[in-house]
Amino acid sequence: MRHFSTTLVLFLFLALISSAEAQQTSTDSDTGNAALQALGAKAKTHPSTAQTADQSGEQSGVAEVARRLRGQDMDKVRVSPEEAERILKRVQPVLRFASEDSGLPIHSVVKPRMISRDDLRGLMQERKLDDDDARHLQETELTLKKFGYVPRSFSTRTFVEGMYAEMVAGFYDPKTKGITLLNWIAPEEQESVLAHELTHALQDQNYNLLSWEHNAVSHNHASGQFQVSEAEALQESDARRAAVEGQAMIVLIDYQWAQHGIEARLEYVPGASNALSQYLSMVPVPDSPVIHASPVVLREEMEFPYREGLVFELELLGKGGKALAFNHIFARPPANTHEILHPDAYLQKEKVQAPQIPSLNSVLADKYDVLDAGGLGELDIRSLIKQFENSRLAENLSRGWRGSSFLVVKRKQVAIENATTADVALIYISSWASSSVAQRFARFYADALPKRYSEVAPASVNCQGSGCPLEAFQFNTEEGFVSIERRPNNMVLVTESLDPSVAYNVNAAILTANSNTHQAASSAPELSSRYFSLPIFTDLRALWEQKMMLEMLKALSQSGHQPEPN
Repeated sequence: MRHFSTTLVLFLFLALISSAEAQQTSTDSDTGNAALQALGAKAKTHPSTAQTADQSGEQSGVAEVARRLRGQDMDKVRVSPEEAERILKRVQPVLRFASEDSGLPIHSVVKPRMISRDDLRGLMQERKLDDDDARHLQETELTLKKFGYVPRSFSTRTFVEGMYAEMVAGFYDPKTKGITLLNWIAPEEQESVLAHELTHALQDQNYNLLSWEHNAVSHNHASGQFQVSEAEALQESDARRAAVEGQAMIVLIDYQWAQHGIEARLEYVPGASNALSQYLSMVPVPDSPVIHASPVVLREEMEFPYREGLVFELELLGKGGKALAFNHIFARPPANTHEILHPDAYLQKEKVQAPQIPSLNSVLADKYDVLDAGGLGELDIRSLIKQFENSRLAENLSRGWRGSSFLVVKRKQVAIENATTADVALIYISSWASSSVAQRFARFYADALPKRYSEVAPASVNCQGSGCPLEAFQFNTEEGFVSIERRPNNMVLVTESLDPSVAYNVNAAILTANSNTHQAASSAPELSSRYFSLPIFTDLRALWEQKMMLEMLKALSQSGHQPEPN
């Protein structure tokens, strides 16, 4: 099989995306020439006369109408019964391709169906939050508000309802073991959906996605458990989701190459991860009024599995082939978003020495109940800094993340359904790669306070003796006292809305518990991952998957690059 330069890798990727609007004009067996011809097809063929392989000889029809309407009025796009039958017949051939490409064997057929918008609305309305789910949502939403990830007035329910109105997709459901296609997706895009989603079907048949993506230990917190337990597990991991989405994107790309008659496979293309990483960083996330107005944490959470997940899987594919990228990942899943963002950390089995929050029962139990507990991962930190500063600082500073734990407590006398951020207190300890990175984070956190609280007044810091922090900031806000301390071993310790005397005792207990720098690695749940894993997002995640995929491919196809042969 012929190899390609890094530059040609990018152009090949652009070529595969244009299959919906441009066709290869030659059957030349040379792979490089085929790629260039596929790229040039868009410029040589007017959209009104472009034809898919299955529509050869047809000058009009649903596909052409769909092309004209796509991105303008999706309500008018409908797949005809004849097109639907043809598309559904392609499920098994595409499944066989996905199996060969991924190395994941087929264990059973996948039952397909195609539904309308009304059908989908009915399915969504069937999902109702039970009392426990509603309580978990309220607790996590309060935590996000306290940290400043979302505005105090933000409503998850309102956001999700708004997103439903904007989503288009097809999706594989591991509960029903079936794939659902939507009849308002243009026919020429349906096979792209199939290649991606049937990879999920294979993952599920071989490794049971529902159990693999969910750890067995519940993330519930007892009201009297004033600590972050190391036994506490992720309800659903961003890192694991990124791995399975990255795999599905690889199969999609290889399938579109095959559709063009291009023999290349990403497994054999050197430099693919670097080339695609640079280009994907320039491709904007799908936009709409609801998405545009949403907090950074939600936009980051929704796009992370597809961009960073693809690059992570390409790194593994290049270094260990299918065995590493598709099979080994299920035996040893990535532990956190840090490993997805830095594949070498995964490959080298880097251990994160996360700081711990010990039992604070003696300090807090008389006035507080535990509301929430977990950790902020590297993706969480990146999102938080982006929310209040710029992307460059977010990228640079979040790379220095080395673990964290947080505890959120609620005043006993306030019922959860009536609680606001003024009724909860936050305890947060983080570890960093160096003292300079810890210093930068502490100062960022202090500088962001006026953007999170309406009233922020600096307070004097009085400390003498050997136990004093390396650097400290203290403030009074409308929700109480805030303390930010930079401590030895590159740690930053934050308390918000605790009385100063209580904050002092909390800090002392945490510092004592973390005096040993050789702590065991922590598996504290990453906040945004746990939030986006709540049942209220179940349908939205499935719909967003294809929105992200199709919009990414569409953006790439419109880039207009015309490469020259190397």
